[in-house]
Amino acid sequence: MISISEILNFQTILICFLGTFIGIVIGALPGLTPTMGVALFLPFGAAVDASPAAVLAGMLAYGAKVLVVMVAASIIENAVMRVRYKLLGRYTWFVTGIALLSLVFLVIGI
Repeated sequence: MISISEILNFQTILICFLGTFIGIVIGALPGLTPTMGVALFLPFGAAVDASPAAVLAGMLAYGAKVLVVMVAASIIENAVMRVRYKLLGRYTWFVTGIALLSLVFLVIGI
């Protein structure tokens, strides 16, 4: 059975605080959900030992995952913006007309 002294040692408390800090940072990033945060940090928790080779492999896997996510996000964002700018001309005149109509109603007091 695990005793209280084993649970409340410095290393366990440090790991708990570090995990909480990383969780808060991941939660504060816009567009990064907790599921994506776990998927990005999974290589660090899957290592059997903390040898330099395992840490390097985890860092390379993390960098590759971040690169793939960022490239996919930029491609999707670029496609969305192209569609938005393609349709922007129609909506610009409509919104300008609504704004002008609201200004006229404000001036005449309706």
